[in-house]
Amino acid sequence: MIDVCRRKGVLLMYGEAQATVDEAKRCEIVHELQKNDFEQGGHIIAAYNQSVDLLAANVQSFVPSANGYALGSFGFEKAWPA
Repeated sequence: MIDVCRRKGVLLMYGEAQATVDEAKRCEIVHELQKNDFEQGGHIIAAYNQSVDLLAANVQSFVPSANGYALGSFGFEKAWPA
């Protein structure tokens, strides 16, 4: 669960960075935001693609895909009804 007070502090720091004209000061704030994200973040999982291909018994030629895309990487041009 996200600590609401810490989250508000991060949002305030982000607003401060947006409003800061001095580039050196803004870089310091951005560095602190990055540090906070590195130390406190990490809860975002890009993807764990798991798909299930369901076909009628008479549809042939689809093969499992290693990249997570459905129906053999959408290889419809290779499919045929039996």
